Amino acid sequence: HRIVALLTGLSERPVSLYAAAVLRIGYGLLYLVFLLREFPHRDEIWGPGSPWTPELARQLFDQTGWASILTLSDSRAYFEVCYALALVTSALFMLGWRTRAVSVLFAVVVASFHARAIFMTDGGDNLILLMALYLVFTACGRRWSLDARRTCLRASAGTTPRTPMALGAEELWRFRGTLTAVLHNCGMFVIAAQVCFLYGSAGLYKVQGNSWGNGTALHYVLNLDLFRPWPELSLMVDEHDVMISIACYLTVLLQVAFPFVLFGRLKYPVLT
Repeated sequence: HRIVALLTGLSERPVSLYAAAVLRIGYGLLYLVFLLREFPHRDEIWGPGSPWTPELARQLFDQTGWASILTLSDSRAYFEVCYALALVTSALFMLGWRTRAVSVLFAVVVASFHARAIFMTDGGDNLILLMALYLVFTACGRRWSLDARRTCLRASAGTTPRTPMALGAEELWRFRGTLTAVLHNCGMFVIAAQVCFLYGSAGLYKVQGNSWGNGTALHYVLNLDLFRPWPELSLMVDEHDVMISIACYLTVLLQVAFPFVLFGRLKYPVLT
């Protein structure tokens, strides 16, 4: 009976709507800041002036099956328009405006920029791409969005009486609601599984490393230029050996434990 009730609930009600909203806002803001940060270097990374030319990218796409809207034309004006649209799309996705349509555009933008400079991407870019694709299937605009605000304003203004046509379409709307709930819940389940794999595998890989076992891994990380945007702060932290060791062990413990606490209240302090 519990299984039947669970399946019924998952097909009738979208779960974790606030979590989906946090993901939408977070990834939309992150990609917007990323594009703004790289604005002075956009041509060298993704544009016609890149060493990895659009022609080379198209040749690679023939082998890999990737695609990018940035390679549809070699025109600089076309690239600038695409970049501007990418900025607008990221901002609208973050704000939750017409989220169903904009989420698809956001996924296209992320996939296009990812594929255009595929040799400059890393694990973080891969994760953003995956999450952008997963969020297309979720109702991530139901909370903390302009769509939600518009719905509330309509509700406060009062609803119009239903016509016989609307009554005849009631089954269709009910099916639409069920489909939306199922797709959303499946999308959130895949996102949760992705996060579990991410943290679990990262923790297990760290367990195999000697530097994480003896508590010195973060000492080396803090002395890599790639991971210290504020060198003075990194040097100050690196002076405390005991704190570095505790942070190493705590990192491994939390990453390995995360998949096991996902469905309990303990996940909130672990996430923090």
